[in-house]
Amino acid sequence: MSKEISYQIEQLLLAISSLDTGIDFYCATIPKLEKIHREIRESQADQRRILAADHAFYGLQSQLEWMEKRRSDYLDELVELAKKAGSESSLTGT
Repeated sequence: MSKEISYQIEQLLLAISSLDTGIDFYCATIPKLEKIHREIRESQADQRRILAADHAFYGLQSQLEWMEKRRSDYLDELVELAKKAGSESSLTGT
């Protein structure tokens, strides 16, 4: 496997690990925020508080979706690099 492919794989693994940490945090945080969001909406709070709660809750959900999509993209890239590395290895016999 070439040094370039090895480096790219290493960088993708680091990025995936970082995203996994963020996803875990968001998955733990969203249910708590959802409860607070629901309480604020049900409390007939003033419009500013409701809008702030909406923004926080839906923003966090949107970021989680982005992280999950990006992680999926990185995994696809990792598979392609692994295939490329396998092809190179079979050609060079290493």
